[in-house]
Amino acid sequence: MDLPTHFISCDWGTTNFRLRVVATDSLTVLPEHSTGLGVRGLNERFNEAETTDRLAFFAGYLRTQLVELPAAHQGHPIVVSGMASANIGMRDLPYGGLPIEEEAASFIFEDISPWPNQCLRLISGVKSDTGMMRGEETQALGLLETMQGFEDGV
Repeated sequence: MDLPTHFISCDWGTTNFRLRVVATDSLTVLPEHSTGLGVRGLNERFNEAETTDRLAFFAGYLRTQLVELPAAHQGHPIVVSGMASANIGMRDLPYGGLPIEEEAASFIFEDISPWPNQCLRLISGVKSDTGMMRGEETQALGLLETMQGFEDGV
C-alpha cells in the first residue's frame, strides 16, 4: 500500500477536539480546525440521545467537523488519538504497553470505516504498572527521533 500524501490528525481529548491536516512526507501541519467539544461533552450528549450506537454518534460529530477543512483535504485517512479510545469515547480500546518504540508495536489500534470511502485509525493509549496516557503517546512517538542520544526520556 502506498503512503497517502496527507492524513488528518484528530486529537480528541477530554475537553477539546482538534483536526490537523498533515503532509506525510514532511509532517508539516497545514489547515487546522478545533472545537471545545471534547469526548466528555460529546459522551454527555450521547447519553441523552435516543441511540445506542456510540461509534456512529461520535463518527457523526467527526464528519460534521471535517467539512470545516478545505474540501481537497476532507477525504484523507484520519488518525484519531486521545480519549476517543476510552470507555466514554468512540470505542473503548485496551491500553498498549510501555515503553514506546519507534515502530509503535506496543500501540493498540483499530481500523474503522465510519462511512463509505473513509479510513479511520483509532489509537489506544499506553500504560505501565504505575501510569497511563491517552493522546500523549502519539506526541511521545513523534519525539523519539529528537530524543535519540539520551538514555531515557520522561
